[in-house]
Amino acid sequence: MKAFKYLGSPYILIISFLFLLISGEQSGDFYGWLIMQALPHGGAHAWLAVAGIIFLLGSAYTKIIPIVRVSLRLAGIAMLIFSLFFFFTADASHYNDDTFSHAVPLITFSLFAFFIVCSLINNFFILQQTK
Repeated sequence: MKAFKYLGSPYILIISFLFLLISGEQSGDFYGWLIMQALPHGGAHAWLAVAGIIFLLGSAYTKIIPIVRVSLRLAGIAMLIFSLFFFFTADASHYNDDTFSHAVPLITFSLFAFFIVCSLINNFFILQQTK
C-alpha cells in the first residue's frame, strides 16, 4: 500500500505528464513545453492540462475530507487524459503520429499509465480507510 501511495502521488503524476515525449515528423518535445507554447493561443489541450494540474495539486493539499481529495484527484487525472486526447485528435496533419511508433515516447506514456493505475489503487485505499 505504501508503494501505491508514493507511485500514485499527484506530484509523480504531474511530473510524468509534463515529461511525456511527443515525437513529430522532424523533432520531438516534452508535453510540458508544448503546453506552454499553446497556452497563449488558447489551446484547449493546454487549458485542460493546467486545470488537471491544479486539481491534482488541490488533491495533495486537501487532507480534511477523503472523498474530496479522491474526487479532485480523479477529476485531475481525467483532465490530463482529455488534454492528451484533444492534443492528438486536433492534429489534422498527423504531425505527431510518430509518438506511437517510437520506443522512448511509448515508454514515457507507459510510465504515465502505470502511475495513473497506482493513483487509482491508492484512491481505493483512501476510500477504504474512511469506512
